[in-house]
Amino acid sequence: MLSAVSDPCLVELGERRLIAEVLAPRYGIGGYQFGDDCAVVAASGAPGEFTIATTDPCPEPLAVHLGSDDLYHWGWLLATINLSDLAAAGARPTGLLTSLVLPNETRLSEFRRLLDGIDDCAAQYSTRVVGGNLKEGPRLELVATAIGVTKGRPLSRVGTRPGDLVAVVGDFGHYWAAAAVAIRTRAQPGSLPDAVKRPTPELRAGQALHASARASACIDNSDGLKASLWALANANGLGFELSIDDNAFAPEVRGTAEALSIEPLRLACGFGDWNLVCTFPEGELSDLRAAIEGADSRLLVIGRAVVDRGVTVNYRGRHGVLCSPDSERFRPESMFTSGLDQYIENLLHGPLLDGDRPEA
Repeated sequence: MLSAVSDPCLVELGERRLIAEVLAPRYGIGGYQFGDDCAVVAASGAPGEFTIATTDPCPEPLAVHLGSDDLYHWGWLLATINLSDLAAAGARPTGLLTSLVLPNETRLSEFRRLLDGIDDCAAQYSTRVVGGNLKEGPRLELVATAIGVTKGRPLSRVGTRPGDLVAVVGDFGHYWAAAAVAIRTRAQPGSLPDAVKRPTPELRAGQALHASARASACIDNSDGLKASLWALANANGLGFELSIDDNAFAPEVRGTAEALSIEPLRLACGFGDWNLVCTFPEGELSDLRAAIEGADSRLLVIGRAVVDRGVTVNYRGRHGVLCSPDSERFRPESMFTSGLDQYIENLLHGPLLDGDRPEA
């Protein structure tokens, strides 16, 4: 814990220590779990209904990094990021609040494209922008707050027990498989794949997960597999032992990995699939899988919770601690500090498990 006399820079601590040692002691009161993807604002007027909220900024979309100057991609991603947090709670969205800072030189047509991106993504999930803030600034800065409701307490990161299975809900490696092809072929902005331009949150699957009442915990996987599993492990005081086979990946993911001479697992370790990671007792697998498939998604078991802390993986005859890239804020190795190019390099060619050496 931080001492009363120390005054380190935030980059010396990192996001996770700041949450655990500064924010949680200050704000984690009132009987609700602090640090989940969404915060419980209050019990709603309807019996057993909870209002929840989340807020997140929008980083530069990969589509923009790959050459597109269309603000539509910024708007779509802003909505996706925030709606994905609602998905992790199992919530039905009721509205978005947006805070949009734009340079004075922004054209009206560009502004309309930004709004189109937000609105089109929101409309897919029967919600819309209900208010917000607009101002000028030296650079584009976009933040949104998503509001939703659940019947019964929302899903949380807390509740996993040793022996529970851990699974991914949604795509597994599709985002970076599509992105890697676009990078390798130097795809023109107009021909970027939909997975890169319009990533979608697993809202319907999250709602099905919540309605089933079979999941013990859930987290939005937008920061990458390692970050999500570590967050779940720390929230529950345990660890995860993963066992992943290449057959778990779709043919297009395996094909891309083969073309790049890398392991398919790498393509599932980065941000971007905007899927969910959940845990549940083993006896609930059949019913839970049926519920998720009924929501037009998929559930892929990747391991189980164990007593020992940490996240270890059995993969291709190797066993070790997962070392995929992380997006923890206020860290020198963070994508937001080191840049997207370095993040991509680490994802595709850096160590995957402890003991691995970077590829030449």
